[in-house]
Amino acid sequence: MEQKDTHRILSGSKFKKLRLLAIEKARQTIPAIKQCFLSGLPAGHKLFVTIEISDGPGRHENAYVAVNSWHGTEIIGDLATKLCSIKAHAFGERLKFSQDRVIDWTITTPDGTEEGNHLGKLFDALALEGSGVNLENIDTSKTRAIGDTTTSATDRLFCKTPGCGVMHMACDASTARAILQAQFRTNPNPKYKFDCSKCSKTTEYSYSEVMQCIPVEKRPKPCPTGEFWAFVLLELPTSEKMLDRSFLAEPIRLRLAREIEGAWYAKLVSTSRFLQGLLPSDLLVGYRYGKFNVCRRLFRENQLLELPCISGMPQDSEFALLFHSKTEQPFNFRSGTLFCANPSCAYPFQLTYTQFLAMSPTAAQMAQDPDASYMFSVICPKCGTVRFSATEN
Repeated sequence: MEQKDTHRILSGSKFKKLRLLAIEKARQTIPAIKQCFLSGLPAGHKLFVTIEISDGPGRHENAYVAVNSWHGTEIIGDLATKLCSIKAHAFGERLKFSQDRVIDWTITTPDGTEEGNHLGKLFDALALEGSGVNLENIDTSKTRAIGDTTTSATDRLFCKTPGCGVMHMACDASTARAILQAQFRTNPNPKYKFDCSKCSKTTEYSYSEVMQCIPVEKRPKPCPTGEFWAFVLLELPTSEKMLDRSFLAEPIRLRLAREIEGAWYAKLVSTSRFLQGLLPSDLLVGYRYGKFNVCRRLFRENQLLELPCISGMPQDSEFALLFHSKTEQPFNFRSGTLFCANPSCAYPFQLTYTQFLAMSPTAAQMAQDPDASYMFSVICPKCGTVRFSATEN
């Protein structure tokens, strides 16, 4: 039987806090893991649960148990850890215990990757503490999943074949959502399809079905009612030969107050690094140009004033690049920046569309496999939303 060793005993208030967080995250996903186990894991995959074993006051160790059966709340499995201080149990011993004792779970695969193991990843991170890693920033909910490195089992798709229900290991629901979203430009009703690793039958999910499989806190969300994104612009110098005017564009979130003759009046609800000296009663005034709302004036004490923009670009600011023709009227702003696909985020990636498209395959690569669909992605560092772009032949 495979042996899985636990880590050394650690203590301290910081460790205890992170350990409890990891256990909480693991226990939230236990119902999905139980369903996956009972439906049948793919060939070569093995489920381990972690329990705490004690043989007296103050004497306890975490131990892996290879699960053989899981009926109701009763689990039967073989002890897969060689214990250090606990002598009452031996490696390979058959154990029977309640599901309530489970504090973590791990699914191992034939190629050595694993899913889950929240506590194990916490211990790995603790080993880096001496290298300057801030343990308060460690996200113990993130697990190394098969085919992915950042998602837990609550964000999974399952085979829909009656009597099967095996978890789809190659792609989580959040990534499947991003893949479908990238296809909306050419297909109004895309489907995510996969062949089950157990029954070999094809399962397909619509966009709405995939969204239901994503935890609420991870789903892309619209802006609250009455709120929208707009841009504060700082113009960049351009030569006379350039056909476009260029702008640094800071995204800010606003709450609409009123609309007058095509102009919107709105209150700032986010923060701004480009604007200074705003008063609580101030309203920003702007218009929609093409796809983008742009701030043009400040409304204060019944007067329209110039925007109080800073001179120069502040450090650590988030900005996009917008352009419009020097001769075109009315203005039709175009973006040279990729934005987060989450409507309530609008984070501007420090990556231009040109750079993003440069990640796509070359014509020669596509010619080698003319029937393939190519996809490439970025992950928002602010909200974690995945954005895909698709190039189809």
